[in-house]
Amino acid sequence: STYSGSDAYRGTINTAESYATNDKVHWVFDWPTHAANGTFQTILWGNIDTTKKIFFTKYYAFKTLSSGFNGITWGGGYYWLSDNGADKIHKMNSNYEIIESYNAPDSVPNGITWGGGFLWLSGARNNKIYKIDPSNMTVISSIPSPENDPKGLAWYDNSLWVTCGSSNTIKKLNPSTGAVLNTIIIPISEVRGFTFDNNGNIWVLNYDKQKVSKFNPNTSTFLADLWSYPEPADIKLNDDGTLTIMHEGSTSYLIKYHEVRIGARTLLPQPVTKTSTNTMKVQYDFIFE
Repeated sequence: STYSGSDAYRGTINTAESYATNDKVHWVFDWPTHAANGTFQTILWGNIDTTKKIFFTKYYAFKTLSSGFNGITWGGGYYWLSDNGADKIHKMNSNYEIIESYNAPDSVPNGITWGGGFLWLSGARNNKIYKIDPSNMTVISSIPSPENDPKGLAWYDNSLWVTCGSSNTIKKLNPSTGAVLNTIIIPISEVRGFTFDNNGNIWVLNYDKQKVSKFNPNTSTFLADLWSYPEPADIKLNDDGTLTIMHEGSTSYLIKYHEVRIGARTLLPQPVTKTSTNTMKVQYDFIFE
């Protein structure tokens, strides 16, 4: 069926020029002026299918961060980053520009999440989870971590979720008392950053194997894998269905991934630059021999 909309990464099928014969299928996709603007060298032909094995393609990479960044979340119209190299919390706009930096309440700030209108930060020095007022960045209260070395944090089902140390578990906490309400076992060697999607599935980082896995906690099964860049530290599911993953190291990267089931991947012989003053036509021929 014909797609028509505002998606900047998808072309619209040209039904007049597309056709099929006994040994060939010829697809033609038209790209309007608002789509595919920028310089690119790879084109993917495929469709989104969240019920089967899925793949991802990286289409944003931000390399302007220094080392030490360990956590990322979104809330109040901003990204919030924890930096245990400088013991800071950074406020970043939607263009991935740091606009404010604040002293963290713990000298080893790790996980960070937004929930209930507040920022929550895990601190490994004091083994606490801090509730922070984002309007003035003051600590309202804190709860004890259920184990030493709290790392990844997430807010889901009106509760805090945390992973600690080298554990392969994620614990659900009462955000007021810190009481453990539930424990989910993830069958990987070490859980670090993680996030929930709207269906209750968990996207969890596998630091040792450098991949991200989609895990159904109700059936204890993995639904999909994403092979990521080295040293994935934290992950956030964006409102548009993309994933933003923070990769630590000598230089920290923020990389945004788009979920798509790939039918074909074409590497162009040289990069192509498209602007909003141009349309574009992409043709795919599938030959059956």
